[in-house]
Amino acid sequence: MKTITCAKLRATSALLLLSSTFAAFAFQHPDHESIPDIDVRRSNVARTNALSAAREAGVQRLKSHIADLRVGLDERQHRPNFVSRRNGFLTGSDSGGTVISRATLNSVFSTDPHRVTKAFLNEHPGVFGHDASALTNAVIKRDSISKHNGLRSTVWEQQLNGIPIFEAIVQSHVTKNGELVSLASRFVPDPAKAAGPRKPKLTAAQAEAGAAQSLGETNLIAANAATKLIWLPMDAATMRLCWDVMLTVSSCGEMFRLLVDAQTGEVLVRRCLTTYLSNASYRVFTSDSPSPFSPGWSSLITNQPPLASRSLVTIDALSTNASPGGWLPDGNTETLGNNVDAHTDRNADNIQDTPRPQCTIDRVFDFPLDLATHPTNSSAASVVQLFYWCNWMHDQLYELGFDEAAGNFQSDNYGRGGVGGDALQADGQDGSGFNNANMTTPPDGSTPRMQMYLWNGTTPNRDGDLDAEMVLHEYTHGLSWRLVGGGVGISALQTSGMGEGWSDFYALALLGEAGDDPNGCYALGGYVAHLFGGQPESYYFGVRRYPYSTDMKKNPLTFGHISQAVYDGSIPRNPTMTSTQQQSPAEVHNLGEVWCSALWEVRASLIARHGFASGNQLALQLVTDGMKLSPAEPNFLQARDAIIQADLVNNTGTNHNELWAAFARRGMGFSATCPDSSTTANAVEAFDNGDDLQATPDTAFITSGGKGGAFSPSCQTYTLTNAGVASLSWAAVHTQPWLDVSPASGVLATGETVTVSVCLNASANALNAGGYTGTLAFSNTLTGAIQARGVVLDVLPTQRAFYFPLDTDPGWTHSGTWTFGHPNGLGGDGGFSYGFADPTNGATGSNVYGVNLNGNYATTLGAAFNLTSGALNLTGKSNCVVQFQRWLNSDDSLFVQAEFYVSTNGTAYTRIWANGLATTDSAWSKQHYNISALADNQPTVHLRWTYRIIKTGARAMSGWNIDDVEILADAAPVIVAPLLDIQLTPPDTALLSWPTNAAGFVLQQNSDLSTTNWLDATNTASVVGTNSQVIISPLNGTEFFRLVHP
Repeated sequence: MKTITCAKLRATSALLLLSSTFAAFAFQHPDHESIPDIDVRRSNVARTNALSAAREAGVQRLKSHIADLRVGLDERQHRPNFVSRRNGFLTGSDSGGTVISRATLNSVFSTDPHRVTKAFLNEHPGVFGHDASALTNAVIKRDSISKHNGLRSTVWEQQLNGIPIFEAIVQSHVTKNGELVSLASRFVPDPAKAAGPRKPKLTAAQAEAGAAQSLGETNLIAANAATKLIWLPMDAATMRLCWDVMLTVSSCGEMFRLLVDAQTGEVLVRRCLTTYLSNASYRVFTSDSPSPFSPGWSSLITNQPPLASRSLVTIDALSTNASPGGWLPDGNTETLGNNVDAHTDRNADNIQDTPRPQCTIDRVFDFPLDLATHPTNSSAASVVQLFYWCNWMHDQLYELGFDEAAGNFQSDNYGRGGVGGDALQADGQDGSGFNNANMTTPPDGSTPRMQMYLWNGTTPNRDGDLDAEMVLHEYTHGLSWRLVGGGVGISALQTSGMGEGWSDFYALALLGEAGDDPNGCYALGGYVAHLFGGQPESYYFGVRRYPYSTDMKKNPLTFGHISQAVYDGSIPRNPTMTSTQQQSPAEVHNLGEVWCSALWEVRASLIARHGFASGNQLALQLVTDGMKLSPAEPNFLQARDAIIQADLVNNTGTNHNELWAAFARRGMGFSATCPDSSTTANAVEAFDNGDDLQATPDTAFITSGGKGGAFSPSCQTYTLTNAGVASLSWAAVHTQPWLDVSPASGVLATGETVTVSVCLNASANALNAGGYTGTLAFSNTLTGAIQARGVVLDVLPTQRAFYFPLDTDPGWTHSGTWTFGHPNGLGGDGGFSYGFADPTNGATGSNVYGVNLNGNYATTLGAAFNLTSGALNLTGKSNCVVQFQRWLNSDDSLFVQAEFYVSTNGTAYTRIWANGLATTDSAWSKQHYNISALADNQPTVHLRWTYRIIKTGARAMSGWNIDDVEILADAAPVIVAPLLDIQLTPPDTALLSWPTNAAGFVLQQNSDLSTTNWLDATNTASVVGTNSQVIISPLNGTEFFRLVHP
């Protein structure tokens, strides 16, 4: 058995990620191997946006009623999982309108509290693949009504014969007026048919032992595991029965949820649930920290603010509505209440160090604190501070809607919904690490745990328990895990990143005060971060790359940074963030900075309109309600839309303009596009505001074909909708003569739509081979708002310069397990965990070049293994495009690099393509890449395909298969030099002229024909009639002039 040592701090979910120059500091991936998450379904099928025919028909039917429909897609199961509107609700206040017929609505009892949800599912069963009858055997897991806006949020959990189906939920939100706001479904359409064997071969104890082995545990404590049966959907039509094991790793205190196949014992899913980072009186700091200073410095200043004094705060609860029994129930004399159990855990065994701090007979917690000595000398004061902040946060969030029914943390829920028995376990001065904090949040009813660490950047160390921003950050992880997507948890990359951003936002916004400048610079964790990694400017940067600020010269982060980190050298950046991981745009804390920066813009905009008290509270309320309205595992733009929708529910859209302007300022404008939440690749930022004129779809018009036509597709249609309350005029313009738009302008009444067709015209047939781009812009002529869509046209050459059908071996060089021959259909495992097998034949013929034609590639770390073509002479060729057939199954680029290169000398290679996420081809697919910039007119062009194992833990998959390699090209144009005419213009000048249609020629001069010292003429040419001309003044002696075509 391979033993995996648990990382004490998981950098993928840690609160902080700091300097890698201090090996003992744990804000980096640890130097010992961490325990990675597992989900064998992630490469079950190739990701695609294509829906099945039935689902596509259902969506189109719904779109015929709702032009601005927003549809979330499950790319693994090829079906919708979420529907909402860009502006408005799915149904009207009569629970129907045109979306639900009166007959369908009347078929559901008027007294049913979920009438509109069930009627919608019955009217549109084709959207999700099921109707309301699927709810009959489901269990309502959450059914809450928000007190401040009357929004009813309901979550159903699908079951089969009483056994729950993993993450199979229907999530519905209905306004107090009966309008269906949004609806999400992850139900399996036919669970009885999808179910595999229904009786487990393994016992619960065997599953627990297998789960422990997966985590490297050798001594499983039975009480440490909670196990039950659960169904795991592998795709839309297959489920496996599993044991659902919750297990805490003894060596580091991280909690994991593991789904163990009840037939085979294989761990199919493994997820870490730990994310990193009567009256009584408490002697505590009531501001940010012992050295409070928020906002921080506005420039790179190293000064530390002065220390503050603690206050003796007498309080039963911040809100007796939130804590009816108070923070410290009558009879309790230690830091243990209904909401929080605070204590130290110095030996990191996840068992409370006792005794906890004890109060006096007068219920006073007042302990000495000496910041000049080691924090463990003041542990009682530290625990009291932790108890205070965690209770304070409980009450603050309760009033925002994180109550019992929403899944909050309480031992006794007072009969107000939800599942009790889950008061927060708050471990102060936890001994399992330094310079971090973490929060473990299992489902409602299971105990969450917060672990706060000491920080060793200073002498003496600083205590994270005393920094309120750290404590509130961690608590907010619990909020987002319980609220987002109905409480199924957070695991997708973008959602995990937003989890960090939400935590930063709440920590700073909740501690804000009326006198704070909302546009200032806010340093998260300035107190504990002092001198960490040698950084003295902790009250400028805090623990992030940039301070949080609406000043783009202080914090330049925009939506595009989640795909590509581009740093402006003129803007100061935290000097401790230097490692490759810390600079990665997809690192979760870096993603969180982008999300929090957008939320900080929202807060500043609302404060500017409503003032501090109302604006700050409104921002917190909309963000909280946005979490509730989000689908499971939302991406950035779905979470943005949920906040805007929350304002529509709460305030009839009063703050629509402020919200759109704030998000647009950080690149999340109306025209921005975003991939599935599992990746950040190809996120496209846009800075336009939302407008009454809606244009769908958001996608570009992408077409291709051979020179001279035909192109496919030749047209694309866009639907324009007036989502406002008054008529508007619109216009559509484009930037290329090879496009036609019809109609190009018009007037839309409220709610009216029009279909605009964008088509290639005859001019496209005359284009030379190459790549062409254009822009299509839809504008509201009343507001001036513009929504742009890209146009991409690839015109391919029609002549073959080279063609290698690979029926016979061309003799290319190769290393590793690259080989030529017949593929045998081996490797992979049907797409579940290790992709698909090799093909059984070439795309044409029977042979291919491939990696290990008898199975999977080896996963040993090492150098790149290459397949390299011989030298290809492309002299006299232009507009070169390489095409080949690909069948590739490879792990994602964090583990395996699968790449394609081109070289013009056989030594230096330029990368043309690289894998991102796991690639899982189950059929041959034609790839084409324009290599003209490198290869045109070159005598020695080499093509290279490569793979390289770069990280331990890579999956063994079937790898590359290549067939039918060809280079398409045009003949290089024959350049005929135009006549250069010279006329003397006395006394000492000359007039040079040449035809104006000789594009691309440059005038050069030289005083000696025997040299190659030709220089571009410095005189600027002008156009006169049909000629270009220039007047020159030759130097003494003879001067030669020529026209050249570079």
